[in-house]
Amino acid sequence: MGTPIRYVSANKAEVLELLNSGGRPTEQQAEVLARVRPTAVALEERLVRQSVRSEPPVPEALEQLLAGQVDLTGPADGIAYKRALQLLLAQSGSDVGLLGGYRRPVQWFARVDDELKAAGVPAELLPFHALFGGPPAGFPDLGVSPDGHPDTGCFPLERSGAARDAYRAAAPLVDPECRADVEALAELFDVEDDSWRYGVEHFAHYSDTLFFLIG
Repeated sequence: MGTPIRYVSANKAEVLELLNSGGRPTEQQAEVLARVRPTAVALEERLVRQSVRSEPPVPEALEQLLAGQVDLTGPADGIAYKRALQLLLAQSGSDVGLLGGYRRPVQWFARVDDELKAAGVPAELLPFHALFGGPPAGFPDLGVSPDGHPDTGCFPLERSGAARDAYRAAAPLVDPECRADVEALAELFDVEDDSWRYGVEHFAHYSDTLFFLIG
C-alpha cells in the first residue's frame, strides 16, 4: 500500500484551544479527550506488538502535547508527538478518510503539482503545500519526516470549491498517470465543500480546515 495519507476536517480554532487548555479542558474538550486517550493506549499497544519503539510512548506524548511540553530532543524525533496529534485531530473532527497509499508521496505529489501548475491551477490551490506544509500557525512544531517535510498538512475549506473546479478543469490536461489522483482530490474537495457550506449555514461551530495526516 505504501505510505497512507489520511484526512480529517476539523475546526482549527477548537483544536488549538484544546492544545492550549493547560490541563483545564471544558466539558466539550473533556469529551474529546475521553475518546482520544484510549485510542492512544491502543495504538501504543499495537506498536509494542509490532516491536516498533515509540519514545516517549504515545499516551505520554499525548499528555505532553496537551501540556505544551513537546520535547524533540529524544530519539524518536517527533514521531510519537506526530502520532498523538493525528489521534487528537481524528477525534476532534469528522469526515475521516483515506486519500490513498503512496510509495514515495513527497516525490509523487511534487510531480502532481507540476502537472496541475502547467494546466493552469493557481499556486494557492496546488496540493503539495496542503499535504506537506505543516499544521496551521499556532500548532506545535513537530519537526519533519526523513523526506524533509512535515507529516501534517492543512487546507482551508473555504477554498475547497475553487480547488474542486480547478482540478476538474485540469484533469483532462495532466499526464494520464496523474489523472486518477487529480480526480480523487477533486472528488474529496467536492464533498468537503458541501459539508463546509452546510456547516456555515446551519451551525455556530463547524469544520473550517481539512487536515492531511501522512503515515
